[in-house]
Amino acid sequence: MTIPDFEGWSYFSAVAEHGGFRAAAAALGLSPATVTKGVARLEARIGMALFYRTSRQISLTLAGEALVEQARAMVAAGVAAQEMAMEDARTLSGPIRLTAPLSLGMTCLAVPLSDFLATHRAVDIDLILTDARADLVADGIDIALRIAAHVDSSLRSQTIAPVTLQMVAAPDYLARHGTPTHPRELASDLARELAHELTGDHGAHRVLGYGHARRDTPITLSHPTHGTHVVQPNGPLHTNNGEAMLPLLRAGLAIGQLPLFLIRDDLARGTLVQILPEWQSVPMTLRLLTPPSRLRPARVRALSAHLIAALKGHPMLG
Repeated sequence: MTIPDFEGWSYFSAVAEHGGFRAAAAALGLSPATVTKGVARLEARIGMALFYRTSRQISLTLAGEALVEQARAMVAAGVAAQEMAMEDARTLSGPIRLTAPLSLGMTCLAVPLSDFLATHRAVDIDLILTDARADLVADGIDIALRIAAHVDSSLRSQTIAPVTLQMVAAPDYLARHGTPTHPRELASDLARELAHELTGDHGAHRVLGYGHARRDTPITLSHPTHGTHVVQPNGPLHTNNGEAMLPLLRAGLAIGQLPLFLIRDDLARGTLVQILPEWQSVPMTLRLLTPPSRLRPARVRALSAHLIAALKGHPMLG
């Protein structure tokens, strides 16, 4: 399929409407030469003349008369589509596809989204809560909230807030296995046996695994004076959703690393306690991502700004 010469048809329609090339050029804000060349190019492409031209007047040929209404309809459809798109970009109405991690969405998004929809009644939000990494362009996603150390550089990214990760366990677990004082006590069986001989550790520790693509995703912990240590999860559960780890942790079956917004209440109640507090995890950040294009409808820009403002000060993230 060849693409029609939309520009040429627009010039042809304007010349027919205004009765001449100069008048059409003035109406379009172009030079007469530009309009003349555009019509000539169209005539050459379709293989027929559209106007009779003399030094004093211009009139439609029979072919021009047969095609002028279709040309006007083509231009009108283009103008209508452009106006609809421009109106959609200006007004707060229409659909928005938003994706976020399941636990973050359940914990932190209900109130901000409710407030936004109460104010903007013509907006419809398609909320997709998933811990899978969506392809924003391929999946037609307008906004994605993502917790990560790094993001795809091709996407537009706005930082919302740092996300604190903590190593935690239940008091009952620590009473039975001892409280680790160094990440090496969470490592391989051989390393744990050595740590037991050196520190008197009460038994082998089990660490739950979290990750999207790899079961053996390691946990990296850093200390201001003792450097960096990598812990390989060896527990009974590996998951891509942190909330699924909570029942095992509360039951005293393992140690886990989770974001503070998931464990804040457990820490306050004492059902979980932080271990290795001087060891820091890899810095993670909550970011708002949008597709690469700078052109976004007003409703998408408005929701983006609303979510950034609401989540920056959210008590569960602070």
